[in-house]
Amino acid sequence: CNLLNEEKQAKIYIMLETILNWDFWNIVIWNNTVFTYIKALFLFILFLLILHLFQSALLNFFGKKAKKTKTEIDDAIIKIVATIKPPFYWFLAFYLALQFVVLHQTAQTIIDYILLIWVVYQAVQALQILIDFIVRRKIAGRQNDPNTKAAVKNLGRIAQFSIWIIGFLFVLSNMGINITSFIAGLGITGIAVAFALQNVLGDIFASFAIYFDRPFVIGDYIESGDKSGTVEKVGIKSTRLRSSHGEELIISNQELTNKSVHNYGQMKNRRVVFSLNISPQTEHGQLEKVNKIIIDILKKQNGVELDRVHLKDITSTGFNFEAVYYLSPSDIKNHLDVKQNINLEIKQILDKEKIQLAFPDYYYQNNNG
Repeated sequence: CNLLNEEKQAKIYIMLETILNWDFWNIVIWNNTVFTYIKALFLFILFLLILHLFQSALLNFFGKKAKKTKTEIDDAIIKIVATIKPPFYWFLAFYLALQFVVLHQTAQTIIDYILLIWVVYQAVQALQILIDFIVRRKIAGRQNDPNTKAAVKNLGRIAQFSIWIIGFLFVLSNMGINITSFIAGLGITGIAVAFALQNVLGDIFASFAIYFDRPFVIGDYIESGDKSGTVEKVGIKSTRLRSSHGEELIISNQELTNKSVHNYGQMKNRRVVFSLNISPQTEHGQLEKVNKIIIDILKKQNGVELDRVHLKDITSTGFNFEAVYYLSPSDIKNHLDVKQNINLEIKQILDKEKIQLAFPDYYYQNNNG
């Protein structure tokens, strides 16, 4: 039995030696032997398995950890690892295997550049996920401060855009391109781009001015020029308002910082000037009643603080009474509700007392205070 086993082993050794010494392995194709290509193929498969198993192990490890912890950093790491798709580690395994193969200089340079661009792309994606994680953490602690939330989001977008610019310049630099000469070489094109971006940059800086100066916050009702509405979003370039008619108004941030802005949302009390024009045929006794009627009606209204009521003018068209009061809360809906109550009660009592209104009828004039 031992002799038979030794004979089998000897035959196997002879067969392996014959295969290894086979001239086929030494055939040279494109400066590499067939054996070199076979070895590179084996290494490609090996590297591919290692990279795939390594990614799976990371996802499994952080996936289990994420379930046990309340922090979101684990989720961010999982997202980063998950961005590495099969084509990337296939190419990385291919690149590592090619290090054992002699390539033409041009082919090697092209492959190096492809890997460089791909690695930078993956790194930028990872940094974007980290920035998004930081932004969400900052926002989570500022739920009651919509302006800060908007500013943090804007900073996050600028940071993400900057990372792409840095990544692009890094790739150019590693390709042997002189960045300083490249930027200087833009010449007139660079100047034209700078002019084109002038307004955009102005709006970006204006968004930070709005954040730090806080002339208004999200939810305020503002008026700038002929545009007015409730602030819904403060973006990098523009601010979005919802008008009283329901449509969305988009105003550039630069326009809002360059023009005066009336902020009704920050108004603590609304000052209202109320005028009532009584018929010139009204007798003296009835005029005294009008003054008392206005005072009594205003004092009955919720949130109204009476300032004064006077017979202001006597003209050919009638007797003009003027009343001033302060209203709180100052929002437009409450103002209109109170105004309607005052109108209806005045009309009802004047009809009862047979006191006639003059032309034009009474009206409201609103001043903000």
